[in-house]
Amino acid sequence: MSKYNEKTLNRAKSLRLIDDAFFRLVGARKKVCQEILRTLLTDDNLVVKEVTVQKTEVSIYRELVLDALCTLGDGSLCNIEVQKSDANNDIKRARFHASLITSNHTPKKTSFDNIPNVKIIYITEYDVLGNGQAVTHISRCQLVRNTYKPVNDGEDIFFANAASKQRNKQSHLLKLFLKSDSFYDEAYPALSRTVKHFKDSKKGRDQMCQSIEEYAAESSIDAIIKTCLAHKDSLEQTIQFVKYQFSEATNELITDRYHLLSGVTQ
Repeated sequence: MSKYNEKTLNRAKSLRLIDDAFFRLVGARKKVCQEILRTLLTDDNLVVKEVTVQKTEVSIYRELVLDALCTLGDGSLCNIEVQKSDANNDIKRARFHASLITSNHTPKKTSFDNIPNVKIIYITEYDVLGNGQAVTHISRCQLVRNTYKPVNDGEDIFFANAASKQRNKQSHLLKLFLKSDSFYDEAYPALSRTVKHFKDSKKGRDQMCQSIEEYAAESSIDAIIKTCLAHKDSLEQTIQFVKYQFSEATNELITDRYHLLSGVTQ
């Protein structure tokens, strides 16, 4: 019998790959990310060496939490981002992701020749660009005599549209992101096995439920901290307010989130 209530269990059952609370679990598997990227980038030789999920990247004024930041075999960085709400300016959001990853992963005094190449894979359940394509590659170009020619600056953004009705491998994969039930697709064995584990086994379902509760708690804690910051409350006052609502929250967690959300790093 599960230790989680019926509401949480039903929520876990309804989760899809496009949902953050589920993708943070599935996207932690290197082979899963490799299968996804090989299809969306049409590169059967692509290798994922390392994956970090829910990585926080901080700029001077704001932070981003990356869904799955992959280090590829050629040393380039590739962030897989899932987005189901169209409340953002997705085009500028993806641009900001690329710029922040570039700056935060470029060591001091690095020559411009050695700035890392960065790819953003931005997966949505709606058509960001309104062109009906499953995947659209955006890269910088130069205008030469009324003709656009590519400029290889090491930054590439790919919008992946799960609402596309195209009949190709990319669209087929993206449709799997909208399924709430487990599945088996021979083209994606690692993805299929991972989804089945979290959907159909008790251990996997418990992990999903834990992820749901952690995701909800993080969001609520951040909301309280943002309110405290708006009222110019001190760190000590913020810890007190948060722990009144979330007694299990540690001082270390609250302190870290306080500094991140206020734009202060230590």
